[in-house]
Amino acid sequence: MITNNGRLPITIVDVYDKVAKEHHLQTSFSWTSFSGQETFQDVPATLGVGEAIAVRVITEGRSQSTPLHVTLNDGSQQELNLADPDGGRPVSVESAFERLPSCNTSE
Repeated sequence: MITNNGRLPITIVDVYDKVAKEHHLQTSFSWTSFSGQETFQDVPATLGVGEAIAVRVITEGRSQSTPLHVTLNDGSQQELNLADPDGGRPVSVESAFERLPSCNTSE
């Protein structure tokens, strides 16, 4: 789970798999917010202050049990399914990086 405990909104564009030491070239991630029922895959997640998402990292060659259930503070459970890759083209992480503003260091 990722929670924004800061004072400004944050955008998650990549999830690093510390165990496999892999970035998005071999891994992808799916996530769901607790205010909705949709699951997104490889789509940037913007979190407002105090918002949280459940994240699942998917690594090539590893088996994934599905679905993932997240238990909330009130005792209810929310399901995080793997997104259907044929259900519309998800925005890639690379495209998200391309849309980020770049710093121009030359004057």
